[in-house]
Amino acid sequence: MAKKTTSKKTSAELDMMAMVVESIPYAYALFDDKDRLVQFNSTYLKNSALGRKFLSSQPTFEQIIRQMIKRGQIEQAPENAENWVKWHIAQHLKTTAPFEIFIRTGQVLRCSEKHLDNGYISSRYEDITEQKNQDRTVDESEAHLEAARNRLTEAIDGMSEVLVMYDAEDRLVLCNANFRKVHKDFPELSKPGTTISHTIRTLVKGGYFGKLAHPKTFAKERIAMAKKTGVREVELPGGKHDRAITTKTRDGGMVIVWSDISQFKKISNDLAR
Repeated sequence: MAKKTTSKKTSAELDMMAMVVESIPYAYALFDDKDRLVQFNSTYLKNSALGRKFLSSQPTFEQIIRQMIKRGQIEQAPENAENWVKWHIAQHLKTTAPFEIFIRTGQVLRCSEKHLDNGYISSRYEDITEQKNQDRTVDESEAHLEAARNRLTEAIDGMSEVLVMYDAEDRLVLCNANFRKVHKDFPELSKPGTTISHTIRTLVKGGYFGKLAHPKTFAKERIAMAKKTGVREVELPGGKHDRAITTKTRDGGMVIVWSDISQFKKISNDLAR
């Protein structure tokens, strides 16, 4: 009678264990100390696509992997899969960081192994397909953005004019090669984040605008002028003349484009005489 009661208790415990395993929200498998499959849930059954009869026969981990490769279930396994099989078994038999498996259905599974005190191995396979697709989308978006940024850089560097863009806080966002060339003696002015106020004060202090009687007043006026939209002409030392065009961006920043009109001014003055 006691034996029968114990048998019923054991059966109930096994049923309870099966229910718990089945409720796990990812593919789960348990391998014994001889590396034979002794427990699995329906998600593992579905992902392996090997059938309940085969999995219920307690195949070893190696037999499962080889059978999946034979049926073309694992995408990243090469034609000569022996080295890959050995690597995968090694990951399974020792505690390692999680690794990924790509299966034929297009799913990506993250495999994590846990070695138990009794020599058993608990394996979990989480479906991270959606996450990988999102990562791929982000990577593709970043690649497109980088390509667009490179095209923009090539375009503005190919301009004959000087171009510089500032954000709504008057900090430099980008500038072209001519801006860097004109200000080659002040390389720090080409660094993103440099304010237009700092740029003009640095140029005044460095003598870019020539010798000034009231440099602070000049800098203040020039900063205010630079922030105004429209077209203006600037006379520089040595008879050089620039024409600057300032336009506002939709986010409150501004783009300044200026060109050397010294030759044009010379011709105009000659004709006026």
